[in-house]
Amino acid sequence: MSDLPHPAPARALERFADRIVDRGATRGADPEATVRSACERRPGIVRDQFSVLADALREEPPATADVDREAAARMCYAVLDSVGEPCFEVVTEAAWDAVDAAVDARGAPGAVGTYARATSRAVPFPNEYVPSDGPVTPDDVRDRLEDPEWRRTAAYLCARHHHVPEGCAETLAACLDADPAGRWAAAAFDWDDSRPDAVADRLLAATERDEASVRAGAIGALCHRLWLRDDVPDWADEAMDALADALTDDADVVRLRAGGVLDCYPSYLYESDLWDGLDPGVRGRLALGKIRLGPDATASDDGSPSGRGIVGVLDPPDVWAVRDELFDAGWKSADDSSMLARSAMVARSAIADAADADPDGIDDPVRYVDAIRARAGPDGVGEHEARLLRVLFESGCDAVVDAVPELESTLDTESPEDDSREAARALGVIRNADRDAVPVGRETLVAAVGEPIVRGYLKPERLAALATIDPDAATPTLHAACDDVDEYGRDVGKAIETVAEADPTVVAAVGDAATAAVGELDERDRARPLRGLAIVADHDPDALAPDTDAFVDHLESIYPEARTAAAHVLRRVGQARPSAVPAAVDALVETDPDAPGWPLTPISRDSPKLGRRAVSNATSTLENRWSPESSLCCKTIAEVATGAPDLGREGATALVADPSDETARDETDIGAFLGLADHQPAIAAEATGDLLRWLDEEPPTERARDSLEEILEPVAEAAPDRVRDAILAQYDTPDAFVDAAPSDPEHRARRRRVASSVGLEPSDPVAADPTAMDESPSAETNDGFLRRLLDSIGGSNDADNR
Repeated sequence: MSDLPHPAPARALERFADRIVDRGATRGADPEATVRSACERRPGIVRDQFSVLADALREEPPATADVDREAAARMCYAVLDSVGEPCFEVVTEAAWDAVDAAVDARGAPGAVGTYARATSRAVPFPNEYVPSDGPVTPDDVRDRLEDPEWRRTAAYLCARHHHVPEGCAETLAACLDADPAGRWAAAAFDWDDSRPDAVADRLLAATERDEASVRAGAIGALCHRLWLRDDVPDWADEAMDALADALTDDADVVRLRAGGVLDCYPSYLYESDLWDGLDPGVRGRLALGKIRLGPDATASDDGSPSGRGIVGVLDPPDVWAVRDELFDAGWKSADDSSMLARSAMVARSAIADAADADPDGIDDPVRYVDAIRARAGPDGVGEHEARLLRVLFESGCDAVVDAVPELESTLDTESPEDDSREAARALGVIRNADRDAVPVGRETLVAAVGEPIVRGYLKPERLAALATIDPDAATPTLHAACDDVDEYGRDVGKAIETVAEADPTVVAAVGDAATAAVGELDERDRARPLRGLAIVADHDPDALAPDTDAFVDHLESIYPEARTAAAHVLRRVGQARPSAVPAAVDALVETDPDAPGWPLTPISRDSPKLGRRAVSNATSTLENRWSPESSLCCKTIAEVATGAPDLGREGATALVADPSDETARDETDIGAFLGLADHQPAIAAEATGDLLRWLDEEPPTERARDSLEEILEPVAEAAPDRVRDAILAQYDTPDAFVDAAPSDPEHRARRRRVASSVGLEPSDPVAADPTAMDESPSAETNDGFLRRLLDSIGGSNDADNR
């Protein structure tokens, strides 16, 4: 009660007690005892007073009523908050009627509305904190959801308690089509954290309802944390398509809810199988909707793609799918408000990024040149426009020369910023092709770029621009940066990549220093410089030939982009100078780099030593880090296992190692093992014996036990003989295996299914336990270990801008 903006209604409970005493109830030791006693001995009095309160809340009191609306709201809340359980047990209908009246009054101003809204939270509603066998049961809720007179109130309680009681999902979903219960049903599903699979069809239909609040709740229910699941449901594509539509909905409440959903754990979305499987058009529409919604709250300046928000992770096909809409957003907006100006800049950056990666995707280059020139002001053009002009010129658009005056106007040799730097770089590219087309000299362009090292900080973009304009000046600066990784950190890796993209000869000139610098970076920061060195290998493989051993070491990285880039270098060097690469990596030259599992699969098949190093690095990584690396580690082991099953078995066993080992057997290892079981269940089955021994001990958490037991079924399906042998070795009989499970029916039913699937038939369960024979998993199955672990790391349910 202390969090209410009005005095705590202790006096209201006393007043209610006085009223029932005046009508014949016995006074107890305190007001609460008085009401409890009256519920047992004089329930009619309590029932009558609830009716009086309900009438007052509805502003329908009889002429003789002696209580006003505010007093009724205070008393209703005070009684249900203090003695709600006996009231709902004894005077059930009267208590429900009072709650219904409070729901009617929730929008009233002042104390009436405040206490009316609080009343719904005082109901002993079955949720994770209130047992299902209390005075209000899931069956009670379901019955009232089915009753047209009560469904609004029951749906409202589900929404206010952020929970859909067990067995009520389908009944509540039926309310989505009913007014006014629909908005509360949608909100209830939105706030509830259980999977919406069983009612996904109804929720998808609700995203097209006329009522905006229903559309908003349905979008939240379908997509909230959808990308944190360890599976991609069949309805996911439709849900993400609906999310893209919601971002441009006419109603503010729908757009804002969709934006909040998209901002919930955004980096996990971009790294998920869900994102990878989406149609480019959907990804593009999601980005377009987020741009139109306003500045991307997920964007940052850390240089990583996910740090730049959704625009930073788009592939060119995603952008080209909505190119016309992005063009209009970037150059045709008549509104120059700060929010739309920021959104227009993001739209321009999306097109510039896509053009940089795929210049052929620009369908009408002259249109963009004309738009940029038309928007240019006295200060010239923006950073992304200058970058786009450079890319267009490099791809053969001669019309860019007409924009030289606008680029020249952007130059600032006194205190150059990003736009000046990119304009200078664009002019440098034009000048390199046609010196007469650019009236300013090289010295001016270099000054407009700015110093590449400022107050001890390396500026990779400036160094890349300098490499375009004056490669000889950029080379010593890059060499010095590579020699001092401790000083400049990850910016050295970014510089190697960006300079290689601008002029690979500059990086080739310092190839030894650049290669050594990669090894000094943290493993998670090596992908960018390795991509840069891969560009160098395409242009001058001889420059990297002396350092091939260093690139072999990077093949064991758990980060796919890093090991793929290192393999690309070895492949290109091996093609140009076969004697320069170790025989152990000959498979990289001989196999297709687009083949699944490249490079680890062919390397592990031909060089078990390298495969074992990759597995060892993956399992040792888990000793020191938490969950984000677990999925990378399991994929690493899975790729090795494809080429060398024996090495995959070693990795699987290491993830469920014996307690005598010092390997950290925590939730991170379990997460990696779950991922391995998903990618290579037959390999994971090799560790079944260790897994079963682990389950017989005490797993780190109950969630860990649930997750481990969930994977027994797919593992048993993939390798039934291995699982059967492990069960018999550990338990002797299938009955002992089932009996070792926790006592709840679902765990036992799961073990019974596992035993049956491998040819072991446990005894029939006792008749009193029919649930144990249920052959289908519960619709309320947990989302899986990885999703739950992310929840515990990421914070409470309120962290997603609902």
